[in-house]
Amino acid sequence: MIVEKSGDLDELRESAQHEIDSLIQLRTLLLEQHTHSFKWLNASLLAMNGGALVAILNSEKLQPNIFPATFCFLSGIVLSLLIGVAAQKISIQSLKPYQRMIGYWISVKSDGKRISAFEDQLGDELVEANKYGWIVPAVGWLSGVSFLLGCVLLFSSIQPQEREGFKDNEQGSCISRDDSIRRNGG
Repeated sequence: MIVEKSGDLDELRESAQHEIDSLIQLRTLLLEQHTHSFKWLNASLLAMNGGALVAILNSEKLQPNIFPATFCFLSGIVLSLLIGVAAQKISIQSLKPYQRMIGYWISVKSDGKRISAFEDQLGDELVEANKYGWIVPAVGWLSGVSFLLGCVLLFSSIQPQEREGFKDNEQGSCISRDDSIRRNGG
């Protein structure tokens, strides 16, 4: 183990304090950004998939052909919940090296000794802790893709004559379900 003792202790302590301040600011910023974006992303994915699932299950017109789309929306809900679990585990893992780095620099500030091998080890720990960081955005994308696929499957399951009924409703005509049944002879 190589211990470096700086010739200018005041300069080393000032440098260590700068490292401490930078690491604390970085940790705080990362936590705030992660928290805000995570809340928005997870709430959006849950709302999109959950709202689509509720709408599809409450729709009388779409009952016979809804299983594929329902499966996609349910998958999107499960994936968005998994994002929360994965994000929590990854956040906890990535905070540990930051805490150790802050502790190390506090030690350097007080005793004036740097240990380059330990600094390298801390860098390696940070890389190791963040190696699974890609999982959260990947699962988020899968949840979004599940929603889009569910929409495509839902739209493709609607019969052409039902699509015309939706178009009539979009144009402002108030065709009720009973009117549609009477027109179609059902």
